[in-house]
Amino acid sequence: MKFFSLCSIKSIRMEIRRKYFFRNLFNHFQFAKNAEEQLKKKGIDINNLTVEQEKKLKPLFRMRKAFQMINVVTGAMGLLAILVWYSKKKKEEKENETIEENFQPIWFQLKHFQQKAALIHQYLLPEQIISKLKEIQSIEFNRNDIICSSFPKSGTTLLQELIFIIENDFNFDLAKKKDLSERFRFLEWPNTNLKDLSRQSNQKQRFFKTHLTPKFFNESFSKAKVFYIYRNPKDVCVSYFHFLRSINIDLTYSGPWNQFNQSFLLDEGFLLV
Repeated sequence: MKFFSLCSIKSIRMEIRRKYFFRNLFNHFQFAKNAEEQLKKKGIDINNLTVEQEKKLKPLFRMRKAFQMINVVTGAMGLLAILVWYSKKKKEEKENETIEENFQPIWFQLKHFQQKAALIHQYLLPEQIISKLKEIQSIEFNRNDIICSSFPKSGTTLLQELIFIIENDFNFDLAKKKDLSERFRFLEWPNTNLKDLSRQSNQKQRFFKTHLTPKFFNESFSKAKVFYIYRNPKDVCVSYFHFLRSINIDLTYSGPWNQFNQSFLLDEGFLLV
């Protein structure tokens, strides 16, 4: 009987990719509908079964009830996903309005990059960090804070490790307990919770990392101890090229070396990562 198709793996499979979600949910309903039609063709009315038929089909009806629950849950999940998406979209629209009003960015679609870029304060920034600029301006620094600043791929990681070790009396065991990304908070990185950092302003000492210039921060930036490291631009260009080619996120660069080199010389590279 095709009623067994209700328990088919294909009938309940939900693809991870969103574009298949509603199609598979619709197919799930269709499987159940077709199963009932097949039973009717065989002269079985599921609403008017004999005692013998009920006994034979009891396990299948249990499955049917379970799948009805699955339909309800997946439908609710789909509705929740739509609500979350809509809420996120509205939030992004509001943030974009704030960014446009406060920073007046000039947007670009750079060749060989997936993400757009915006020119703000004469610096080219990737789209993913633009929404954090307003929060970054509100961070309050104090005299105990330490900030490692640099252009990308200039030796920032080495500088961070050296500073942490020196500030903690060469306690290497302490450094091994936490990853560097936990010891130094990357201020403009999308996953960094800036609200938590603001609440931690009374801590004795905080360590930060940034590729932004002081123009993007408020006046309290001058209170912190800032360590800046620079590197031969020729080496930076080569390192930056290979880095952006290797990362598997939206910032990936897909173009050739010659094009990247020309863009770097013309200041068409992202100030990030």
